[in-house]
Amino acid sequence: MIAIIFLILIFLFFLTVLRTLYVQQLERDVQLEQSYVMTLDNIYLHMKERVESIRIYRHDLADHIQMLEALMKKENSESQMASYLEEVQLQYAQIKQQRYCSNEVVNILLETRLEACKEKGIPFSIQVMDGVYKRIEEKDLVKLIHNLLDNAIEANEKIPLEEKRGITFILKEKMELFCR
Repeated sequence: MIAIIFLILIFLFFLTVLRTLYVQQLERDVQLEQSYVMTLDNIYLHMKERVESIRIYRHDLADHIQMLEALMKKENSESQMASYLEEVQLQYAQIKQQRYCSNEVVNILLETRLEACKEKGIPFSIQVMDGVYKRIEEKDLVKLIHNLLDNAIEANEKIPLEEKRGITFILKEKMELFCR
């Protein structure tokens, strides 16, 4: 009788351990999904900001052209025109997005991670071979890249400032994903 009770207790113990492991895995999955949703929210907000910046720049473009035409008609205005043109080019450079590949979501995700690295003083280089990621569902790709880069950023934050820090992200043909 004691042996049966002992076996039942062992069985219940293993069930409890399995349930605990299952719950822990579910919690990790939920955290990953929440992180993915936050990433999508950030991508959406970033895209919205870019669209607004482009809209404003387009609106101002006609004014810039009129100003340059007026400066062209004015005598001895080459230096003013050059200065004004330089200012317009700086405005354009601020809204121009770095393009790593043809996938806009991947570009924005990489750009947001690059901005995070700049804020934290972490050197970050990116190389993406276009088309490689097309074999992966966008949702899975965003999760993968986001999680990978967040882990790399977190690991770099733990490195003392006086030591060499940095992230190199390479996505190339053989579906090799490399991040160090």
